[in-house]
Amino acid sequence: MFCTFTRSLELSPPKALSLGLLFVEPQCSSGSLSGAIGSESFDVKASKENLKKFFALISLSLTCNKRLLGFDPTFIDDQGPHTAIQIVTDTGTQELVIDHPHIFRAAGICGRGTTCWKAHLSVDERQTFLIKDSWQPKDRREEGVMLRDVTENNVPHVARYHHHEDVHVAGNSVDIESHVRRGANFQTCQTIKITDEPNDPQVPHGFINRVHRRLILKDVGQPIWTVDSPVHLLKALELKDMRPY
Repeated sequence: MFCTFTRSLELSPPKALSLGLLFVEPQCSSGSLSGAIGSESFDVKASKENLKKFFALISLSLTCNKRLLGFDPTFIDDQGPHTAIQIVTDTGTQELVIDHPHIFRAAGICGRGTTCWKAHLSVDERQTFLIKDSWQPKDRREEGVMLRDVTENNVPHVARYHHHEDVHVAGNSVDIESHVRRGANFQTCQTIKITDEPNDPQVPHGFINRVHRRLILKDVGQPIWTVDSPVHLLKALELKDMRPY
């Protein structure tokens, strides 16, 4: 049940985690793109101390800032109906205004959680970009580095690189282990045993520390599934000019 609600919450504005309070089996749970963790179950009516904890949790949820609720603070909400982000490039600080709705968002609870938006410069709407946010395994090579090398070598029919970064909040890199779960010693806790066999038994079943990475491209491609004829599809595949997200 918690996972179902977590998936629906991921369709809301950008979030690093989702918090839930389960009243069926009273405990506080946190879901992120590396899975979910939960507190020990407690009976709210068992003692005054438990009741105080419950009311403190409800009060905190109503009064805390958006970051503690899991929302991404790097998105600026003071653009009226629009949202913006700021990036620092070699030429200075740029502000990109996001054109809603998103172009693509990966459906799922655990994984990269890739989301793509079309955006434009706040000072020039004619300059458009593609923003790709994803939670990638920390030990993987950065996608932005590879695309930067491709752009510098003038490889044709590939989206042009503009900027990439690991997202930081308060000077710290945003990852699952230290930022989302705040250093909790969750790997030694009790785990839920799954009886069903995985689709791919070779895939490791363990915690993957994911880091929030942002890639910005100068080109906004057209999704390949929107091609209106087989001829255009073959042409797109031949030229590799209709860029997948």
